[in-house]
Amino acid sequence: MATIRKRRKKDGSFSYMVQIRIARNGQPDHSETKTFPRKAMAKEWAKRRELELAAPSGVLTAKWKGVTLHDVIERYLHEFTDGAGRSKRATIEQVQRFR
Repeated sequence: MATIRKRRKKDGSFSYMVQIRIARNGQPDHSETKTFPRKAMAKEWAKRRELELAAPSGVLTAKWKGVTLHDVIERYLHEFTDGAGRSKRATIEQVQRFR
């Protein structure tokens, strides 16, 4: 659900901060905040963003935004390939280098 807060800036003008928080099973699942100069812009963004996050894979998409395949493979190599053979590790590193 979105919350819009009116905030006073140093120069005396106002900005509007939108905070969207989604909790499932009592645990915080996703949270994001954005600031706008006009309240109408804040309401429009909040409405559009809530619809995007309500989609079946909306929250998952938001969580993984900005994560590259290189990052995922790097994490996999550090966490799961300690006992892996040389061939498996070499193949995974080759996929990681491919762009």
